[in-house]
Amino acid sequence: MRIPGLLHNWRLSMVRSANSLILLGAAGFAFAAPPTISYINQLTGIVNFSAPVVYIILCGYNLACLVLIENWLGGDGEKTLRRVRRWRVIYTTAIALIVLCFVLGSAPDERLVDFDTYYANTPWISGVIVSYLLAHMVASTAITIMCWRGVSQVRSWTRVGLWVLVVGFILNLAYGVSKLTAVAARWAGNDLDYLSSKAAPPIAAVGGVIVTIGFLIPLLGPKLEEQLRAGADYFRIRALWRLVRPAGSGILKAPLWASPAERLTFRLSATQDRILRLHPYFDDHVRRTAHDEGLRAGLSPRQAAVRGIAAMLSAAAMECAAGEAVPPSKSTAQTARDTYLAAEAAYADLLLDVAAQLPTTPTRRTATVAGAIQGSNS
Repeated sequence: MRIPGLLHNWRLSMVRSANSLILLGAAGFAFAAPPTISYINQLTGIVNFSAPVVYIILCGYNLACLVLIENWLGGDGEKTLRRVRRWRVIYTTAIALIVLCFVLGSAPDERLVDFDTYYANTPWISGVIVSYLLAHMVASTAITIMCWRGVSQVRSWTRVGLWVLVVGFILNLAYGVSKLTAVAARWAGNDLDYLSSKAAPPIAAVGGVIVTIGFLIPLLGPKLEEQLRAGADYFRIRALWRLVRPAGSGILKAPLWASPAERLTFRLSATQDRILRLHPYFDDHVRRTAHDEGLRAGLSPRQAAVRGIAAMLSAAAMECAAGEAVPPSKSTAQTARDTYLAAEAAYADLLLDVAAQLPTTPTRRTATVAGAIQGSNS
């Protein structure tokens, strides 16, 4: 899903970081699985070759997270660019140390699960382990602090995403602490291997999921909110839609797979088309009567306008449904049409407000002016 954006905007650091984060995060879980570790070792013919591969992937993942957060919270300023360059130097150095230490060291026994603790006291290989653990913990700590500070600078879904990221990277830090504690215990001659082989992997799995959710929330949250709002509006306009549509008429409906926003568009279009056909039945006297009573009742100008239009539409739908002929020279129809169109242009969500003035579950089209006015009082 992110590839099209990468192809068109690959020069943007944030876009590259987001794609790198997704790719490296997935690769980290894939390459850290014991069956994959064994396969890579056999494929290359080098015992424990998978260990530095996984550590390098994790370093790259941490760098992608840091760069994304820096660009996310800091923008494109010169200070942000300097910090990003500094992080790149740090993690390039960590990767170089991992490769160098692995080349200089010796790890003859294949370890699929407990490589960290098994080789904790082995010269050079211990440097591989410490380099990646420190790089991981530094990134988790730095990102947690940046997200914590950034919470007060943003609002809405971005703020929620930052809180979730704080939780996720605290778990990532806990993963590093568990691993390093087990390694340090080996240095001291003790055995806390279960912290590395049993406790740390589930923490990393949960932390990875939470971090992913944290990065997705600002992207998907507004879209989800838009769909939920559209779904609510779809049901809000139901009363008006049922009032103005002809009995037994076949109205174009949204397909079953349509989103709430698409369904709302279909219903609004059908409602507006039918209201256009009711224009000849409009009576401005009905509208003015309901409008003036609303003002006397203490309603705001907008509320009074909505009340008047709701009463006028109810009366027009009643006349149309009864099959009453429209006088060819109905004097108030043009004035009412002009007033309605002016209100539609002036007030956002006019039809939704009008629908709120009508009964929510009308069983038949016997709406009256008095009924519409009573509905507005409720």
